[in-house]
Amino acid sequence: MQPSPVWLQYRLSALGLNPISNIVDMTNLLMAELPQPTHAFDADKLSGDTIFIRPRIRGAVPRLER
Repeated sequence: MQPSPVWLQYRLSALGLNPISNIVDMTNLLMAELPQPTHAFDADKLSGDTIFIRPRIRGAVPRLER
């Protein structure tokens, strides 16, 4: 991971989102453009070819703020 290109940082800032890293920023841009949550996973760190997502704890909101 590395910093996002300046154009992507400006675009996210214009949408009211904080730039974090190139991968997180791209998924956030897609989410903003397509009103559909997106997730990115590092395939090298996954075992198998199925991803299981556990439900979040009621009231808990995960944040990636710096």
